[in-house]
Amino acid sequence: MKVKNLKNKKTNSIIISAVLLVFAFTFLIGNNASAEGIYTFSDGNSEKNIAFSNRQGNEGEQCEIVYITLPSKNSVSTVNMDISGDIQQNTLDLVFLIDTSGSMDAEWNNVCTYKDNIINTLEAKDGVNIQATVYGLGKTRSCATEKTSCSGGEEGWMEGIIWASENYGWRQTAIRAILAISDANNNSSLKAETFRIAKENNVIIYGLFSYDSHEIDPKDDMEKISKETNGYAVEFKNYKDLEVIMGDAANKALSGLSLKVDGTEVWGHLEKIMNKQSVGGVESSAFVKALNDYSAQKCNGKYPCNVPIEICSSKPVEGDLTLSHLRISMTPVIFGPCQNLVPCKDDCKLSDIFVMIQNIVNCLVFISVNICLLFIVIGGLLYIFSLGNPENLTKAKNTILWALGGLALVFLAWLIVNTVMQFMGVGGGFLMWSSVG
Repeated sequence: MKVKNLKNKKTNSIIISAVLLVFAFTFLIGNNASAEGIYTFSDGNSEKNIAFSNRQGNEGEQCEIVYITLPSKNSVSTVNMDISGDIQQNTLDLVFLIDTSGSMDAEWNNVCTYKDNIINTLEAKDGVNIQATVYGLGKTRSCATEKTSCSGGEEGWMEGIIWASENYGWRQTAIRAILAISDANNNSSLKAETFRIAKENNVIIYGLFSYDSHEIDPKDDMEKISKETNGYAVEFKNYKDLEVIMGDAANKALSGLSLKVDGTEVWGHLEKIMNKQSVGGVESSAFVKALNDYSAQKCNGKYPCNVPIEICSSKPVEGDLTLSHLRISMTPVIFGPCQNLVPCKDDCKLSDIFVMIQNIVNCLVFISVNICLLFIVIGGLLYIFSLGNPENLTKAKNTILWALGGLALVFLAWLIVNTVMQFMGVGGGFLMWSSVG
């Protein structure tokens, strides 16, 4: 009879211990449930559309923002997405303003002979769409489209710049460039007005000057006006000088796209997007690093966390892009609650102190809970291997009871701290402690 009772006790001990072990490991796994790799379309949407508006101007960047959602504090290991669509970019409007006096025959021959070949080469090499118009100052000559509508005469290149800047039919998304070609400086008093009008209309000025012994050469004024508008001036000796300046203007029209995470560039593409472009990287890439940095510094431990993703163009663009097939792989963060306890670096504010306190409390709770669960497992093992020994059974029970008591104290302490934190602010829609700044 005693043997039978002893066997029943052993059987019950094994069953109870097994239940305790399952219970403990369930908590342990649950506490690190996010340790499994996560594959997600961030907030569940596979496509995000970006519509670039039609904007004018050559300076600054044009950016559109979408958001992706990090579901947990786990570390991002890889991220991939596709960018597709077609936007109108890489466009250049070139206006040639050429002195029509008799001393400019060689310059006219160079422009008329080589202009189209240079344009075709640039369009084929860089994919830049170029619209070029040639005006003769004061009268029509050779390959000129028409005379300019200005009163500067056949050598009035400053008047020509003012007229063309304000009246030429510039395309809205094009880079605007004027090539002023002359061997005379007939009106220096217009210098300030010329570059003011050019800058107001976002026009880049290039000067190609020649020398005429009977005139005051335009070198100094062309150099000053060109420099003020992001261009430059050179002596026009032959078609090679024309080729260099047209190439510089085309280069300024290359409006490559870039991808930014919270203002940090993580990807750049210098050519026009055609069909589909894959973007992403592994753990060491700038994209993944930026996502993890944002999670550590800006999410403040609150998840899901929305991360701003910017698609930017260095030049004015118009059109639609689609971000699709976003895939984020996240790896285990074994001690996640104890990582990045300080929520800021250089841009800290008062509320970050309270966030740091909360992070420390969460870390201590995480460590304490795992220690308690570990002792529950140890108690369960002692219970299994006690073999009915009263002394060992007592040790096992006490270990489990103390561990459960510890868990209760940990959660009670957390509840007290959390309640105190809540009362440090005013409820009912006013600022709470985590918003103090």
